[in-house]
Amino acid sequence: TMLVNLNGDLQMVKVDMSGKRLGRLTRKLSKKSVTRSQIIYKLLREIPENEMPITFGYFPESVGVTYDDLTFDLGNIYREYGIYPRANKKRWLIPFFSLYSQDFRNPGNELIIEQLIRFSGLDPSDFFETKIVRPYIYNAFYFAFKYGLLFEPHPQNVLVELDEQFNIVRFIYRDLQTVIVDAEL
Repeated sequence: TMLVNLNGDLQMVKVDMSGKRLGRLTRKLSKKSVTRSQIIYKLLREIPENEMPITFGYFPESVGVTYDDLTFDLGNIYREYGIYPRANKKRWLIPFFSLYSQDFRNPGNELIIEQLIRFSGLDPSDFFETKIVRPYIYNAFYFAFKYGLLFEPHPQNVLVELDEQFNIVRFIYRDLQTVIVDAEL
């Protein structure tokens, strides 16, 4: 995903890497993936903002572009830089996996999750249960059982939103093409 400035409007563009490896995975954005992203985006937009959990947010993937011919297909997804539902307060985003990743520039520093626990004043197990596990699971179950939307909330697809006091406020989801719709739920 690349951050681009389009005449002062920041956008994120998830690009097809034509099957090149990115870490352990091959990055391919097919017409099917881009179409799924657009369907999920439209389904999420139909949910009234006041019906969404207060611990949930997502990056709208408002535009998808595909190209295909008989030999190959590829696509790009344009992800809005702003999070929905909008927060009118100052917030910071941290990739979920960064909570427990070592700072390679300062390997002696506490992990971010250790710092957040210390700032909160909570017992580590209480912090983990109330600030991470419960809202994370609630978001997953809410969308699964109310709308049949099964997010793939692994630590690369989720960002943690912090307020000015370093409290975890919401979990922000991206990569809508990985969401599965199960109407039977």
